[in-house]
Amino acid sequence: GLYSNMLGFLGGINYAILVAYVCQAFVNACPYTLVRKFFEMYSIWKWPSPVMLRAMEDLQLGDTDGRYLQVWNAQT
Repeated sequence: GLYSNMLGFLGGINYAILVAYVCQAFVNACPYTLVRKFFEMYSIWKWPSPVMLRAMEDLQLGDTDGRYLQVWNAQT
C-alpha cells in the first residue's frame, strides 16, 4: 500500500500525532465525530503549518560547557 514514510506519505507516528491533536480539540466527542472532525480539520489545514500537541517552551537545557542548547523551532 501507500502507507509508508519511505514513499513520501504519512506513517504510523504521523497519523498518531494527527489523531491526538483532534482528540485534544474534541475531548468529549464520540468516535464518529472524531473521524468526521479529523477529515474536516485536515482538509482545510494550512499546510505546511505544523500540528503541535503542546506549545513550545525553551527549557534552557545546558550542555557540558554550561552553554544553552536552543530549542528547534519549525516556524523559523
